[in-house]
Amino acid sequence: MGRTNLNANFARSVSAFRKACDENSADFSRLAGISKTSYLQIERGEANPTLDTVQIVADHLGVDPLLLLGAPENYAALLMLRTLENVSDHTLETMRRSALSVVDAIDYMMEFKLSQARDSQEPAKR
Repeated sequence: MGRTNLNANFARSVSAFRKACDENSADFSRLAGISKTSYLQIERGEANPTLDTVQIVADHLGVDPLLLLGAPENYAALLMLRTLENVSDHTLETMRRSALSVVDAIDYMMEFKLSQARDSQEPAKR
């Protein structure tokens, strides 16, 4: 198994979360208590942050520090959840119904494609 690049994961995660919070890098670094230069090096993956720095950034973002070190593809849903924290219950219910409709449509299309594949193989069997 390949070696995980924690600095790269941390850089992409922090950048994505900062953008989801709609903060610019200067405000983020100031509010987190990190120098702007150090913060920009973190976001570019050029820094080797201490565990204390990882914790400081995670605390500012309100997330578990391990989340920031994980593979970026694992946190898309969490970014969405963080964005939806202040959305009304009615809006969330509407979004849930829409998501279920999308899932139903995907299920239908998958079944349709499987059906087409089965149908195209049947003449060969005859």
